[in-house]
Amino acid sequence: MQKSSLIYLAIASLAITATAQSVEWTASSVLAPQGKTHYYAANLGNGDNSNTWCEGVKGQGIGERVNAKITGFANSHVKSLVIVNGFARNQTTWQNNSRIKTLRLYVGDRHLSDFPISDNIKPQTIQLPETLPLSTNKLYLSFEIMEVYPGSKYDDLCVTGISFEIYAVDSRDAQTYRTVKIGNQIWLAQNLNFKAADSKCYDNKDNNCTKYGRMYNWEASLKACPNGWHLPSKDEWQTLVDFAGGDEVAGKKLKAKSGWNKSGNGTDEFSFSALPGGNGSSDGSFDDVGNNGGWWSSSEYNSGSAYDRGIYYYSEVTNWNGNNKASLFSVRCIKD
Repeated sequence: MQKSSLIYLAIASLAITATAQSVEWTASSVLAPQGKTHYYAANLGNGDNSNTWCEGVKGQGIGERVNAKITGFANSHVKSLVIVNGFARNQTTWQNNSRIKTLRLYVGDRHLSDFPISDNIKPQTIQLPETLPLSTNKLYLSFEIMEVYPGSKYDDLCVTGISFEIYAVDSRDAQTYRTVKIGNQIWLAQNLNFKAADSKCYDNKDNNCTKYGRMYNWEASLKACPNGWHLPSKDEWQTLVDFAGGDEVAGKKLKAKSGWNKSGNGTDEFSFSALPGGNGSSDGSFDDVGNNGGWWSSSEYNSGSAYDRGIYYYSEVTNWNGNNKASLFSVRCIKD
């Protein structure tokens, strides 16, 4: 790509909401379009490696900034971020254009820290030196380019994506849970681990609660989620599954990349990170940990049973089961 003398600052100043997260991106400059390719700041949040933000000033972009306004929810905070450095459409575009070597982060006007960025096309996780609360449900961050890796062909500095890991805090016990936005829904990206009545750890072992969360009977699951969250209905679960490609393939896309027996791991395409927590019964027995996972819905199957969503080590499928309300299954909460 070659720079144009026309810098699209008007475009850069537009606050465009990224579809992957509740983040509005702006930039100090934007590279002029090349044919049908645009380099908007909003590209940083769309989760698509075929698009990128590129700065639009003379030179390699040192001193240029991108800014993020993150909209969160009560009792939430940011602990880390993930960056895809350079123009990661393919190895050629990545090598041709400049990449970030050192990135400076401001919280509002406060300089928080400088981060070394690897010269790597793969996503990189950056742990923040302090937890950043989403005060009044918004957080303002600014990223300044301090040093660069020069491109082999062009000066233009590009960044394909920056995303944030937003955690919810359960005010009842101060436990934190990673969250994820999938389509128009916001989910806890971990199984609930609140110690409620009529809940248990698999095999009654605390380390299983740490790994898989607690298991609840149906009545307990209805009341288990933190304030501002709730047990998803059958329709809400189906919305998630349909967004992930439908019943026949969503299981693999929602499963975590590790933790499933017999090569049953998933692709975790949406960072839902479903784990095989197994199930329990009213007689005190447990079964299927490592093999299968089941998650309650708030919807009744009949007077004595309710729907749960099942995912299995041996299949890409996820389907509905009707199980006795006294059975024990995992809980995932969805934002009100």
